[in-house]
Amino acid sequence: MWFESMKRKLSKVCYGFFSTLANPTRLAILEKLSESDMNVTQLAQTLKQEQSMISHNLFFITLQIYLFGKTWEINDLSPKQLYC
Repeated sequence: MWFESMKRKLSKVCYGFFSTLANPTRLAILEKLSESDMNVTQLAQTLKQEQSMISHNLFFITLQIYLFGKTWEINDLSPKQLYC
């Protein structure tokens, strides 16, 4: 029974995490940030997007990273145990 509960919880977290990555703007942000550190203004200029749009998308990226990490800590899982 506990396994099914944990599996459902991980499925929701994984769905949220990968849904976040499915957004083209968010992927572009992550790609640019992997190349170099940039602030919101620099990202907006580089990606030719409004600063508010970049901030909005950064919020969701940060939220999903936080939730993904939080679930990992709560369930005390190692990377090998975490299947999505």
